[in-house]
Amino acid sequence: FKVRGLDVKGFGSIIEDMRISENGEGIVASGDYVRILDSSLINTADSAVVCILSCHIHGNYIAQTGGSGVIVGGGSVLGNTIE
Repeated sequence: FKVRGLDVKGFGSIIEDMRISENGEGIVASGDYVRILDSSLINTADSAVVCILSCHIHGNYIAQTGGSGVIVGGGSVLGNTIE
């Protein structure tokens, strides 16, 4: 995709075991209490994960981003590999 791999707006959404590569941005989460778990976000032109409200980001592999690996408005970022 040229813009976003995933645009998550739902309350309490769970993104798990995904491989997202070669997008503008990987995941943009504007829903509250979003969980992004055990996924690979590789080769994004901009940021890999953008969390507007509160997110739990855990166990992901994030590499080769053109912008920030993770931008978090609130929440936690634990146990990720960010290169």
